[in-house]
Amino acid sequence: KLPDPVRGKFITLKIIANVVHNGLHIEYIKFNCIHGKHPLSDLMGKNQKDAALVTRSEIITALKKYINSLNETEGDMDGDAGAVSDAILIDNESLTEMSQIIANRLSVSVSSLDCVMLEPTKEELKRFKFQDTNIRALQARFALIKYLNRLVTPLLHYIDITLFYSKYENKSDTSHKQQAALQQSMSTKKITKSLSAQVHELKGCYFMSTKKSVFDVLLASTATSGSTSTRSALNSNVESRPRITINRIKASRAKQSGTDTTGKNSIFGQLFEGLRNYRWSTFKTNKKGEQLWNVQFSGEGSIDVGGPYRESLTYAIQDLQSSATPLFILCPNGKNSVGLNREKWIPNPSCTSSLYLQMYEFVGVLMGIALRTKQTLAFDLPALVYKQLLTGANNLNLDISDLEAIDKLCVQALNEIKNVDEANFEFIVYEAFTTSLSNGHIVELCENGKNIDVTYKNSEQFISLVIKKRLSECAKQIEHIKRGLNLICQQRILSLFTWYDLERMICGDPNIDVEVLRKHTNYQGGISSTSTVVKHFWNTLHSFTQYERQLFLRFVWGR
Repeated sequence: KLPDPVRGKFITLKIIANVVHNGLHIEYIKFNCIHGKHPLSDLMGKNQKDAALVTRSEIITALKKYINSLNETEGDMDGDAGAVSDAILIDNESLTEMSQIIANRLSVSVSSLDCVMLEPTKEELKRFKFQDTNIRALQARFALIKYLNRLVTPLLHYIDITLFYSKYENKSDTSHKQQAALQQSMSTKKITKSLSAQVHELKGCYFMSTKKSVFDVLLASTATSGSTSTRSALNSNVESRPRITINRIKASRAKQSGTDTTGKNSIFGQLFEGLRNYRWSTFKTNKKGEQLWNVQFSGEGSIDVGGPYRESLTYAIQDLQSSATPLFILCPNGKNSVGLNREKWIPNPSCTSSLYLQMYEFVGVLMGIALRTKQTLAFDLPALVYKQLLTGANNLNLDISDLEAIDKLCVQALNEIKNVDEANFEFIVYEAFTTSLSNGHIVELCENGKNIDVTYKNSEQFISLVIKKRLSECAKQIEHIKRGLNLICQQRILSLFTWYDLERMICGDPNIDVEVLRKHTNYQGGISSTSTVVKHFWNTLHSFTQYERQLFLRFVWGR
């Protein structure tokens, strides 16, 4: 034991054994240490003991103050009305998401993150809309969320979460009578819910590690029988893998000429055609990083030991989000260079033929494979798509903010119509009951809508119909993506996850933290972290956009 704590980043252990039979097995090694970012880290040691106790007492008192305020419904607490309002207005789901980001930045698990280390940056506070919230209130609520996760983690393994997908979320799949009965029961004053239902309803407060502990068990239980780890089984799997030949020169020429209207000559199209006649449900593996088919690049002499397989997936997703295939189109915000999510792609409402719908189903299969193999794919899709994948086209969580996320100009126009007064309405608004979809096609919002003028009296109905139509414009395409996803990873076992969780599991984290890269960088060749050229390098990398950082990593990674 060290007489006084020592600050450092690394610990070297020297293990000595007099006699070793059949190797040395270490059960575990435990360190009692405190993170360097902790408020008490500078007060450790004999000489600072009293000061540390005082600081610790002050922190506990402040946290208790805000935790107690959670039970207050009105009035103030010790003259501090802000404590109550801060505690009540905190969005638990946003706080849970933000805490996981902070934990990643500090290189610790969120479950071991001390609540007083929850110190978000200004950008994080703005992103999650906590600019006006007291930090102590956030830390106190986070302490409760941590405690909840500790209690719930063992419970989740005794709850059949697959029961809740259809019962509580996918209301669009129930009959009208069932929906009416459900609404009537929910409107009664006293509602008795099972413990399982109550635990499930708190899913927005669970850490990703908590959810994945259940998800991985369910994935294993639904894997195909061929997913074993024996050497004979592995050799058998390699021999039985589908073999796909992809001609990248052909795909490049087709993209440049613009004559491949169906996208069948693209890399995605060739991959789809090569696997079209296979049973996609056999891809339900339970091995992280498993290769499910072999790829040969025509004329390139490639030998697939994993590289061509991964590269085929990377380029297939790039083709989907480009002019190489018609399946996805850039969202209106991207086309018009306004608003957020300009880089996001959405399913093309025009692609309704049986070929296109089967291609969408294959897109869902690729998403399911990403979930099972943990090999992320660079889909750039908006929240609107992931929300419908988890529930349905009539998802009650979709609202005008989801439309604004892909088409800000449309929402602005609707807001302007809403704000026009009755006296000037007929002189300003010249609209019929039609709307333009993301692909530019004009559709009627009701029967004979092109001949019905928008008036002040029916303007609210018009706005409601536009929002409903735009939010469901690609519902058919998303439904087939969902079918493919269900073949590989049943949506029922995804009921614990939010749309943001699903995006992270399929696509990974798109945000690249330069400081994390800096921490994991080794210097050779006579340079160090203090060298002038190294300082210029990190300053340049800091100035990059997220997309430019992705290009940089792809270059140094060789993908």
